[in-house]
Amino acid sequence: PLDAWMPEARGSSARVYLCNYLGGGGEQRQAALKLMRLDKADYALPLFRAEVRVLSAMQDVPGVARLLECGFLRMALDEGSLPPDHDLEAIKALCGDAVRIGPDSFDRFSAQLAVRVEAGWAPYLLIEKRRREDNLLLMCDASLNHGHFQPVPDLLFIAIQICDILHTAHQRNVVYRDHKILHYYWQPENNGVSIIDWNVARYHPEGLTAVDID
Repeated sequence: PLDAWMPEARGSSARVYLCNYLGGGGEQRQAALKLMRLDKADYALPLFRAEVRVLSAMQDVPGVARLLECGFLRMALDEGSLPPDHDLEAIKALCGDAVRIGPDSFDRFSAQLAVRVEAGWAPYLLIEKRRREDNLLLMCDASLNHGHFQPVPDLLFIAIQICDILHTAHQRNVVYRDHKILHYYWQPENNGVSIIDWNVARYHPEGLTAVDID
């Protein structure tokens, strides 16, 4: 599990796991696997649909953790729920079937979403993984960084990058609505900010109003 390190990292609609998957050329890669909680399907289903729609619109924007693929998993679970976090062997031993859909196929994913969930398939998103040590919470929370803060010019640079990403989102009629420091990452090797968790963002195909942007 990638969402067990802070209580607030565990989402109410999904769980997030480190995933090894096969790329298009058969090579092994790693990503974050966001798996819908089927026990919260009524709440989670529209959020998954919205997130795939938004990430499709933001696919080429630097600073947005890219959607690599989406789809559905139907796992063989003895008790109908995922194993507990501490039982890593049980998690690794899970098996089942997968329907893999490309990141540019929102219509295909959306059309199958309700029917697949009703049949017991768990929707998933495969998203670029971010390192926990790059999370801005670790940089800005005194209880976690022991008072060692980044220089103010660096923090201002980070803030400007965040604003640039949000401005680009507004230009594409997307409103990001889940502003919390836990969702922002900083990669020092390329001086780049990235934002995760777009599941409560909203896409407005008719365009944004000033109220939406504010």
